[in-house]
Amino acid sequence: MIHKKALITNYPSSPEDFRLQIIKHYLENAGVEVITISNAFWGNYKTKTKYSKNLFSAILNSYKFISYYCLVFKTIRKNQFDIILIGHPPIIDFFIIKLFSKKSILSKVYIDFFISLFDTLILDRKKFRKKSLMARLFFKMDKFLLKKASCIITDTDQNTHRYIKLFDCPSQNFKRIMVGSKMLISENIDIFNANRFKDNNNVKIGWVGAFINLHGFQKIIDTAALLKGKSFEFHIIGNGPNNELKYYRELTLQLGLNNLTFYNELNYKESMLILNNCNICLGVFGESEKTKSVIPFKIFDYLCLDKTIITQESNALSELGFQDNIIQVEGDSTSIARAILDFKEPEPAANNNSRKIDKLICGDIKSAFLYNE
Repeated sequence: MIHKKALITNYPSSPEDFRLQIIKHYLENAGVEVITISNAFWGNYKTKTKYSKNLFSAILNSYKFISYYCLVFKTIRKNQFDIILIGHPPIIDFFIIKLFSKKSILSKVYIDFFISLFDTLILDRKKFRKKSLMARLFFKMDKFLLKKASCIITDTDQNTHRYIKLFDCPSQNFKRIMVGSKMLISENIDIFNANRFKDNNNVKIGWVGAFINLHGFQKIIDTAALLKGKSFEFHIIGNGPNNELKYYRELTLQLGLNNLTFYNELNYKESMLILNNCNICLGVFGESEKTKSVIPFKIFDYLCLDKTIITQESNALSELGFQDNIIQVEGDSTSIARAILDFKEPEPAANNNSRKIDKLICGDIKSAFLYNE
């Protein structure tokens, strides 16, 4: 048994943000005592979006920041931690801890660099021009973190290599922890024993996500148009930050497509039950380098459901394996449609995917936190 103590700050207050919940679960399984502190200001991804769009609301709620940091430093003073992991977004926590803590504390600080602001907002989503003031600010913030942190957690080795090149930072400071699936830690979600609806006349194709550049959802609409009139049904779960679902519903009407069913955002269990009834699940088809460097949550969910996955080819997927489940295609609708047309239902077999993913993440956790003395 490993006897260590860990603090996780910026811990998610929403069950939908479960990356750090997965890390906490695996640390505790390894015998680590874990204390978590949630930042009421950030809350979850929805409140982050709200404050980013409304500066006045952010200022009014800034008192939550002060009380949060008082609690963080009080907790650090009262405990001897071996690990301090700062969840996303880590920039403010890291800066304040670095400014006001002893040097001995800094060697124990890890940052979860799950999302690069520059990579996501500038290179992927193109919210600001690459040479704009905001782009330069995000770049400098990210580079400061990657240069100064003693250990950086990323989700794939491919992402690590890209960050090292993009920000010119030390390679030895990075550790990988894959994102995994909520199914790995959800004891009360009976997904695997759910009755799958079989329809021999139609192949059901599932997709879950957000209508953002990374996911390349327009290509799925284009694929559905290519397969119009054939025996394929698309089941689409999710929405975008600006209610893009409304646009896509109207677009499918304009195109005369009746092979898509939209569900809007659903809770995790409802989403997984719908996907469990699908023959094929679709991954991501974005245009940016980020698309080829990450393995999204949905891929792990699909694997735990033992689905055939069609997704854009990516070097990051080689870190996973699962060649029998994952079909990699070029990122265009013609290639996606061809893969769907070539699909053949696999023979029933024991689903050991969850066990394999569990082993991968256990290895990542041990490598990152427990064997680095």
